[in-house]
Amino acid sequence: MNQLFVQDKGTKQEYEIVGSSPRITDGIDGKKTMELQIEAGFTDPISFEALVGRNLLIVDERVHKRQKYVIRNFSKSQDGNVLSKSVSATHIYAFLLSKNRVDEVIQGELTLEKAFAHALKGSKFTFKIMDDAKDIKPIKNEGFGDAFSIELIDTIISSYKIELDVNNYEIYIHKKIGKKINKTLDTRANINGLTVTISEDNTATRGRGFGKQKEEKDTISESAMGYESKTGTWSFDNSLKADFTNKPGATFTFSFTGTGFRFVTLTSKLGGKWEFKIDDDKTKTISVYKDQSPKKETIKVIRGLEHKKHKVVATFKGKDSKNPNTKGKKTAAPTMYLLRDNVIETYREYKNENEKYVFEPVLFVHPNEKDFLIDGQPTWAEPIKDDAVTKAEDMNTLLKEKVNPFPEVTVSIDFEEFEIEELKGLEDELNKGDTLHVIADTPEHGITFEDDVRAVSMTYNPLDSTEKPDVTFTNVQKDMFDLQLEDRRRIRNQERYIKEQKNSLFAQIQAAKSELSDLIEKGKTGSPQNAGFSLVFKGGSWGSSAGDVYIDGSDLIFETPENYEMVYATVDGSSLLKQNGITPSIDYEDNQTDTFIISFFQSGKKIKPDQVPDTSKISVGIVGY
Repeated sequence: MNQLFVQDKGTKQEYEIVGSSPRITDGIDGKKTMELQIEAGFTDPISFEALVGRNLLIVDERVHKRQKYVIRNFSKSQDGNVLSKSVSATHIYAFLLSKNRVDEVIQGELTLEKAFAHALKGSKFTFKIMDDAKDIKPIKNEGFGDAFSIELIDTIISSYKIELDVNNYEIYIHKKIGKKINKTLDTRANINGLTVTISEDNTATRGRGFGKQKEEKDTISESAMGYESKTGTWSFDNSLKADFTNKPGATFTFSFTGTGFRFVTLTSKLGGKWEFKIDDDKTKTISVYKDQSPKKETIKVIRGLEHKKHKVVATFKGKDSKNPNTKGKKTAAPTMYLLRDNVIETYREYKNENEKYVFEPVLFVHPNEKDFLIDGQPTWAEPIKDDAVTKAEDMNTLLKEKVNPFPEVTVSIDFEEFEIEELKGLEDELNKGDTLHVIADTPEHGITFEDDVRAVSMTYNPLDSTEKPDVTFTNVQKDMFDLQLEDRRRIRNQERYIKEQKNSLFAQIQAAKSELSDLIEKGKTGSPQNAGFSLVFKGGSWGSSAGDVYIDGSDLIFETPENYEMVYATVDGSSLLKQNGITPSIDYEDNQTDTFIISFFQSGKKIKPDQVPDTSKISVGIVGY
């Protein structure tokens, strides 16, 4: 049996709290909180008085026992003679790590392990990377640190796409928490109400990503030029196609418009120094010494100037003191080369914003965009601007995750928890991260919802497993084929409804008595009937709970035991089919029929009925007379 204690921070003495209904909120980000209301008369006076700030609440959760929560605030109130307290507490993980500062900043390719170790620096907390998260790749980070530990962990969760489960001072890191459990929520048994919300708010068909900005404020231009004039003693080397001089003081001049320039020349083992004077107020000196035979190279001289026309005088200053080949009186004189073609390459201002980045901003258009245009127009996601991204392919990967045209499906379920002796050991307890099956139907509309949903957060009473929990469920995003099948089904039902209305009106005008007679003969009531069938693929063939089923080419034919005057039909695949990306669809040719055509689609292509995994199941719902 689960218990709740309060621990005095001074004496470390624990006192059990009884007569309360605490509520724990536990999410897949590892953060947990507890709310508690209690009257003084329901527990002993010592434990009641111990419910004060910074004391610990120690509670047995659904999974982890003796979990520590720090009382962060409380209020005491009196109503007549009744004294009560309201207590708010935070799990020791979030409380302590929100007050643990990591000042050191690290950068570079960070593995998940290295990032987490840095985030927990200076704390008592440890972590364990679970098997499903061990293949997560490193991520480049320009600066990780200078924040509180809990802030750094939130960044890790977002960047590495992980989920956390916390057991006091130990953190379990998962790619995805939870499992598929043996539990079903059903409107015929334990669901009071269900709301399915399909939201288009976060959808987009395209997006743009901007990576790291260049440190420089200019870029090399597309043009180059030669010098305008030269002075001094020069000779020509025909083999190198270059003028050369050994006399210091030789000059050449040129003018350019831009923010700087590079010099194209020959470096050699006899190279000396050039001095460039720009606009008579700036001087730059370069060496053309390299321990090699004369070789053409491009040397950056200056950049970052004001973008305007500049006049430059280059002067041969003499030896390079670092060149051993020209040191001393008995060594050779330095030799400077001047090519006769375009030797000056200029820098310029950026022509547009895109040039400021180390790679051209990336535009990502979703491959299904044409199916999600709004009045013929695309929709844009918020742009990604991240200085940590230095490669276009990495930005493209981020945009693929962000740009999503498919609607998000959330499911709100009001359900009950019952302790049924017959189900003990057969039905699993629901915990955060777990996935379960939900089915909802009505007599009039048949199956209204059937799918697997996942609990991403839950609020529950740890002391009473039968008390109704509040659970936040998410459902997989609807994919292209789900939407297409729903549209086809909806349009087909609309067409049939309109046709039925026309036929009904015509029949009323032409033969009201005949229509009434037909209704009586067919045994119709005022409401259509619902019929459900289960089809299973096992050992290479399909079977049905009732009726006949067989493969006809690329379709599965299902013949029901009875003939129906149709309103509509539905089909839903089992979780095994969904895990393999296989979606079934159902159709029929005549309004009066006992034959239904079932098709299977995977990755946009129709597959044969015998290509599905063994033990696959589909549920067929028929609404008709």
